[in-house]
Amino acid sequence: MRAIQILTVCGTGTVGAAALAVRLKGILDKKGYAAQVTEASPENIKDNISLEDYDVVVYITPIDKEASIPMLNGTGLLLGINEDEFIEKFMEVVGKLELYED
Repeated sequence: MRAIQILTVCGTGTVGAAALAVRLKGILDKKGYAAQVTEASPENIKDNISLEDYDVVVYITPIDKEASIPMLNGTGLLLGINEDEFIEKFMEVVGKLELYED
């Protein structure tokens, strides 16, 4: 099974994105999944990052770029507000991914 490719986004691409990365990896680890998380800022995304290289984007800062992949607002997860609701949506996304290589 391949690792889930996640992009976390916050205003500077540092503290908030890193905190999201830790939380998401913990959630996935408990459920038996591996994850590769990249942390970024909205500016990085505009100039240097292709969203289609990822399975899902979790952000706490608005992203001004369209993508064909799921993009979830992770503010509640980071702040501890409606965490269960976010985790349910996140795991729905994970459940639809093709993680097994032929």
